[in-house]
Amino acid sequence: MALEYLTCSRVTEILGGPVAVGILEPLKVGQFIEDTDFIKVRGLPIIKHKNYEKSGRHYPILNPSDYSKRVEIPLPRRGTLAPFTRAIMDYLELIPKSDDTPVFTFTRQRGHQVVKGVSGMFNHYFRDMGLKNWYRIFEYDPFKLKIFSGHTRWSSLEKYMNDLTIQDFEKALA
Repeated sequence: MALEYLTCSRVTEILGGPVAVGILEPLKVGQFIEDTDFIKVRGLPIIKHKNYEKSGRHYPILNPSDYSKRVEIPLPRRGTLAPFTRAIMDYLELIPKSDDTPVFTFTRQRGHQVVKGVSGMFNHYFRDMGLKNWYRIFEYDPFKLKIFSGHTRWSSLEKYMNDLTIQDFEKALA
């Protein structure tokens, strides 16, 4: 749940599994890079879209490796989000250090059950809360949030900001 919250990812992007065009690889231990202030997650896919746009035309995605990937997501080691990063790092300490080792060994269906069972919330709740939190961290800059989250369409991003008030937006102008 901490990983879903901090990266604003979907369960399938983290756990892998069947997608519209094949089987998506799960997140691996080797995708975590340690830094002084951050733990960086590299190459997390964005799986929402079944096609991509090139030169104004849409082309179908034919295999999971064609999904676009978020280059690097920094998870902060200090500050208000540090406890979530610590939880992830504590978990990583418990699994083998091989770069090809999947971070989680259960399916996305089990991931949905765990999130629902532990929190009582739908799994997208953590993605939603993460996006709203990063939006505030980015000082209400929707362009930064769009780049961070990997969204390609404004219409799909704006639904995560639906409960922000006019005062929230006015703070961005101050």
